Amino acid sequence: MTKGVFDRLRSLPIARWAPLAGRITADLVKHAWSVFLLLAVGYLMGFRVETSMLELLAMVGLVLVFALAFSWISVLVGVIARDPEQVQIFGFTVLFPVTFVSNVFVPTETMPGWLQPIVEANPVTILSDAARGLLIGGPVAEPVVWTLVWAGVIMLVFAPISVFALKRKV
Repeated sequence: MTKGVFDRLRSLPIARWAPLAGRITADLVKHAWSVFLLLAVGYLMGFRVETSMLELLAMVGLVLVFALAFSWISVLVGVIARDPEQVQIFGFTVLFPVTFVSNVFVPTETMPGWLQPIVEANPVTILSDAARGLLIGGPVAEPVVWTLVWAGVIMLVFAPISVFALKRKV
């Protein structure tokens, strides 16, 4: 937005939503590539999927749905930020701690008692539980449903706000 690329795209005979859809689609492709690389490196390091191919594909789909939801947060930040550095600062100071206050790196049971309820309600924790269940077995239904609920809520909140902010800016 700061270099005029978005304005040039708007001057073309394309749908108004096309640049935004293209950006979000590019993010999804990037996330799919990241998931593939993560699984490939994990395989090289000895990780083996202990469930079926269908569950592996379900995990990839679930992660991409969640990434799509979070893309709307990125769109909003990109629209309201004055420059690219502010977007990076936001990502580091707000989204990075959400990952650390989850069970991605350590089990919830090893955390202080006051932190455990926060970690258990964290959408990244729920996604992590669902992905683990789909890849190595374990409870799947509840974490998958809650991940989809979180993704839906995030999209319902941030997609309209992002589109509104974009319309106001351009």
